[in-house]
Amino acid sequence: MSDSTERFELLLQEARHLQDKHPDKAVDLARQALEMAQHEANAARTAAALSTLASALELHGQYKESIVCAERALQLYTQADDRAEMAACAHILGWDYYNLGLYEEALRWALQGLAQAEAAQNALCQADLHNLIGTIYTLREDDEGLKLAVEHYRHSLHLYHQVGYGKKENVILNNIAMVHEYRKDYQQSLDYARQALDSSVEAGDVYGQILSLGNMAIAHRWLQQYPQALDCIQRRLDLLQDHSNPMLEAHTLLMLGRIHQNMGQSETALTILQQTLSKAEALGYARIVQMCHESLSEVYEYLGSLGLALQHYRAFHQIYIRLMNEESLAQISRLEAAYELKRVRESLIEERRQRQEERASYEALHQAQMNLLSAASHDIKSPLSTILLNVDLLERVLPKQEQALVHVGRLRRAANSIKDLVSQLLDKTLIESGYQLKFEAVDLANFMSLLHSDVANSAEEREIILTIQHSDKRVVMDATRMRQALRNLLNNAIKYTPNLGRVSLRQYSEGAEWVFDVQDNGIGIPQDDLPHLFTPFYRVKSPKHLQVEGTGLGLTIVKSIVDQHRGRVLVRSDDSGTLFSVRLPKPSA
Repeated sequence: MSDSTERFELLLQEARHLQDKHPDKAVDLARQALEMAQHEANAARTAAALSTLASALELHGQYKESIVCAERALQLYTQADDRAEMAACAHILGWDYYNLGLYEEALRWALQGLAQAEAAQNALCQADLHNLIGTIYTLREDDEGLKLAVEHYRHSLHLYHQVGYGKKENVILNNIAMVHEYRKDYQQSLDYARQALDSSVEAGDVYGQILSLGNMAIAHRWLQQYPQALDCIQRRLDLLQDHSNPMLEAHTLLMLGRIHQNMGQSETALTILQQTLSKAEALGYARIVQMCHESLSEVYEYLGSLGLALQHYRAFHQIYIRLMNEESLAQISRLEAAYELKRVRESLIEERRQRQEERASYEALHQAQMNLLSAASHDIKSPLSTILLNVDLLERVLPKQEQALVHVGRLRRAANSIKDLVSQLLDKTLIESGYQLKFEAVDLANFMSLLHSDVANSAEEREIILTIQHSDKRVVMDATRMRQALRNLLNNAIKYTPNLGRVSLRQYSEGAEWVFDVQDNGIGIPQDDLPHLFTPFYRVKSPKHLQVEGTGLGLTIVKSIVDQHRGRVLVRSDDSGTLFSVRLPKPSA
């Protein structure tokens, strides 16, 4: 495993480990993993990082951000046809929309995810999605919805049991107990709560035991089995002493007061309810405060203290109105979120459609350009070959007249210029059309020898001292294209260096890069021209440069080739010469 892969896996593993207890840290780690994956343009890693980030954001309460990440991950997994991961993303989206209060959208994603999980035969993911669907149906509170909730919870329970996920079984048993309570089927509720308690005790799940005892107490109370209800409450309070949870403690005391109220023990009920009210007010638990006022009003009315009953009912009513207002505002926020998400999604769909249309137009135009260039190059090369052949014949048959040879030389240079221009136009088009490089570990001794052969004649004609040297043995690159790029730089250096000058190519390593330096002691490049050197057809306008023939495409091709290698080209120049530095990144070990 490479260092990059190992670091990526460690980041994801740590993010997943921390997301339950420290979701903020999990979010940071997942973002780091995502940056790594995107930098490496690795789709599989990008999808995994997005999915992990979405899960961490959900647990951090950043549901909108989680939705964006989960949908992006889902697109990548859909392209890879990874059904299990598609189901996992749908599960995240379902909970995000559930937490935003957009229950129809949550149900749609949960059902879609369930179909994918079933196709992937992923029992654990199916169990999670049945649990989510049951939770959504519970909110309907009508008999049909509650029946569907129980059905999905039972499927979930069976699957969790199948995969040996005991702690989840306890949660589902308690959920089923609560659904039966909503249906007023208190005996069934009691039976499932007892199963949940036994399962929680066996699994050592204290929180599960606390929930189970609460559900049992409620069922016993409605069945008017008050001694059993009191026993459950006392056991629950004993557990809460070692596992402090102020809200659960306050709610348990409220239940205790109500049981005494049902038993006709009004004075005891008043004492417990007043203590609970004080505690809930101090802790800011508005819903428990509201329920305490309601129960106190009932007890005082039963005792004939109508003034106190009225006082507590007014307090109950005020809190009820405030909570209803808050719920209405929350609903407005949920609808605003739904509208915003819908608008963003529609905007993304429209952008995607426009990009597809633009891409289709670009591809059609590009194909037309390629066809035109191909046809034109063929039509140009044929007469050029004829011209050059006849130039050769003229040089042989013409009398050795100096003026005739001058004209023939001009013909040859003009024909060669056209030939070079056509060749470079074709190279530029091919490279920019998405040509796939063939990366391999290239032997530099042979590579440099071939480069020397490419430019040696030009250097000898100008009596230029050419030196080529290297320090590394191998470099990972596309040998054909990089040879073309360096040949262009060497030919430029030779053309713009006076006779008897010096041109060198030196290769070495510097940090995480392989470096190829092409150095000359030629006429240099004006500083104002440096930013424009890689622009197609750009020529330096100084008289010295214009005396040298060129197409203005050589450096553009160099830049395109180096860009495809994810490298960079640097240039430095003054009156003493020019240095072009090609820097290629080394692959991660």
